[in-house]
Amino acid sequence: MAVDREFRNFIKKFGLGVALGIIIAGAVEKFLSALIEGIFFPLVNLALGNDQWGAWTISVGTAEIKAGEITAAFVEFMVIILLLFLFVKLFLGVKKIPA
Repeated sequence: MAVDREFRNFIKKFGLGVALGIIIAGAVEKFLSALIEGIFFPLVNLALGNDQWGAWTISVGTAEIKAGEITAAFVEFMVIILLLFLFVKLFLGVKKIPA
């Protein structure tokens, strides 16, 4: 079958690179999460004067929406995107990000 042959060729050609990329991405994710939880969130807690903002909930009838967890995940995502942007700009020497 042609798809089977194509898939085997893809694995032979890109398999190691994909595996290494996944391993590196996992390590970067752990580092960035530790950085955000160890430095950024404590600064947010200090600014808000509340260290329990990650536990905020909104009750809608009998359901409970975990607004703090959603907010924390969004903030973590935005910080990671910002750090990746800065990495590309500063360390890879990209002068201007194309539109």
